[in-house]
Amino acid sequence: MGINGSQIWGDEMKGFNKGGVLAGVFIDFPVSKRSFFSMEMNYTQKGSRRMMDEFNQNPGLWNLLRISYIEVPIFYNYRFAEKADINIAFSHALKVGVKYVDLNGLEDPDYDFIRLMN
Repeated sequence: MGINGSQIWGDEMKGFNKGGVLAGVFIDFPVSKRSFFSMEMNYTQKGSRRMMDEFNQNPGLWNLLRISYIEVPIFYNYRFAEKADINIAFSHALKVGVKYVDLNGLEDPDYDFIRLMN
């Protein structure tokens, strides 16, 4: 369990201004003495929040964007030294929720923010 930060390229808001929850579980499957597979299932929140800049202005395309995902990464891990591993991973994410608040402070549950970014 923890907190993550995310940056949305193109939202005109610089920095990691929106923290999100990261929580999950994992399991390891040993293959040999030096290698194992791992699988996780994580709930994570990503997004951005409009903040005042150094000139007391609010640059940005929205007030708040929070996107919630269920992520399932699968890793192959090989330990080649006592404290050194090589990891190869594949991950899939499913969007499970979006909270969008526009510049006027109005929430729009049907707004397609991806269309704005393209």
